[in-house]
Amino acid sequence: MKKLFYLSLAVLISASAVLSCKKSEENEDLHAVTKDYVLDGRSATLNGALSLMEGEVLSTVYFLVSEKSKIPEDGTEIRIPGTLEGSFFSGMVSSLKYATTYYYRAMSEVDGKTYRGKIKSFRTEDLAVTGVSIDKYPVKVVVGKTVELKAVITPEGATNQKLDWQSKDPEVATVKNGVVTGKKRGSTTITVTTDDGGMTVSRDIKVVNPCPEGAVDLGLSVYWATNNVGASKPSDPGEYYGWGETETKSPQNNEYFDENHYTYKDNPKVLPADHDVASVKWKENWRMPTAEEIQELLDNCTFFQTMVGTGPLLYEATSKVPGYTNKSISFPAAGYCAYNKNLYHYDEVAWVWSSSLDEPFYTSFAFHLALNSSTAFLKLSNRRFYGLPVRPVSD
Repeated sequence: MKKLFYLSLAVLISASAVLSCKKSEENEDLHAVTKDYVLDGRSATLNGALSLMEGEVLSTVYFLVSEKSKIPEDGTEIRIPGTLEGSFFSGMVSSLKYATTYYYRAMSEVDGKTYRGKIKSFRTEDLAVTGVSIDKYPVKVVVGKTVELKAVITPEGATNQKLDWQSKDPEVATVKNGVVTGKKRGSTTITVTTDDGGMTVSRDIKVVNPCPEGAVDLGLSVYWATNNVGASKPSDPGEYYGWGETETKSPQNNEYFDENHYTYKDNPKVLPADHDVASVKWKENWRMPTAEEIQELLDNCTFFQTMVGTGPLLYEATSKVPGYTNKSISFPAAGYCAYNKNLYHYDEVAWVWSSSLDEPFYTSFAFHLALNSSTAFLKLSNRRFYGLPVRPVSD
């Protein structure tokens, strides 16, 4: 009988303790109850509730916010004042990080005692990708070498930074994580696509042989020779040629740069190798530059006048391409030959033939580089039979 009494007493004591504990928790929850939230971009409105017993005095209500799941109370947390309306209160936290989980709890101070609601969480919205770009400068890669393309996602700090890189012709060049490897001479297109939104941008890649001796790498799509055809050094004018002709003329032998002595009558858009004097004289991978390659030189170099020794005035072209700004080439102001006069504008202008004809409408016109004391530009000459210097390029 005694055993039964003690057992009943123990059960009653245990049940009383549990009920007391639940009541204590309920009292604490009722003084600071963490409710739901409303998310708006990088801001969130937090809601809470409380219930006061008769005679209790409320000092303040607020919320604690942190990126830590166990919200600290050491000054590193965010404290948001609450606005009380009846038995509910709310507060807004703003300037939050995108795509971040935050933890929060309702707090109150009643009769000098601090009450803490349960910890809840929310995650801010992702910052969506709106675009992607690649470095604007001309891109080339040497066979067997690599170059890294830099893709920039906008806006800065977008949540999803994943990119997919593809090469149109993997036999010419492959790409992995923006690193392009040259496989063989040729051209291909590298395309990068964002995982978020499917934004794309492409860049044409030219795979070239190593820079040959006698050339300078200006960071452009082709290598530019340091000398004109027939010149022994950069300051020498070299030889003069009619467009499409592979032999120079000698006024001493009654050979003039005029229509009567002009021998090349075909009208190709770009000169074939057997009528490209750079290919004929220098062979290998040398050729005359196209109009597009001359324009590329003009767009990506700065030009200024200089003098070397007793030769003609020089126009120096210095690369503006990042990583190549210490590279330059010079063009002597060699003028041009025409009719029965040997030279026009020697020591004034530097004209260099391109391999490009202005077809199909003006087949007597050919493009050439034109440098003078005031400007640098791509000129359309209406005299194919003029004798101009030739500056080879290689790719």
